[in-house]
Amino acid sequence: MSSTSAPRDSSTIASQAAGALIGAAAGIAVGLVLAQLFGGAGGVAARFAAPADAAAPALEPGFDADWDESEEAIEDDLEDDVDDALGERVLEVFTNDPLLAERAIDIEVQPGATVELTGWVDAEREVDYAATLAGGVPGVRHVITQLGVEGKGWGPRRG
Repeated sequence: MSSTSAPRDSSTIASQAAGALIGAAAGIAVGLVLAQLFGGAGGVAARFAAPADAAAPALEPGFDADWDESEEAIEDDLEDDVDDALGERVLEVFTNDPLLAERAIDIEVQPGATVELTGWVDAEREVDYAATLAGGVPGVRHVITQLGVEGKGWGPRRG
């Protein structure tokens, strides 16, 4: 078996190499001209860095982007939200009650779903009534009454 191949022309190889060198030289020249238009090597580097910096959100003064909130802090925030909701439910019950809506009673939620009532009522039975209503709100586990009776003073009571 014989194999035939076309003879290689040395002028074709030389012309291909010359074309590649001219193309490379032209590419380098265009790159240098463009680099000068964009402020040299530093300008080119700045152009490539700008989109990444522009995408970063603006931070408020005093904001620390490296700060990582611990699980404990997140749990405290959730407990505060639950306490706020519980306090709002007790307040709603008191506001909708014709007797207690007229009394100056402050409601504070303590840890463990404990509601503390402070303020003034007109009679001793109103102290018990307020404690019973607060204790009936879903989620309330304990009620501490620090309600004073007008004319009789006040004192802590646990219910």
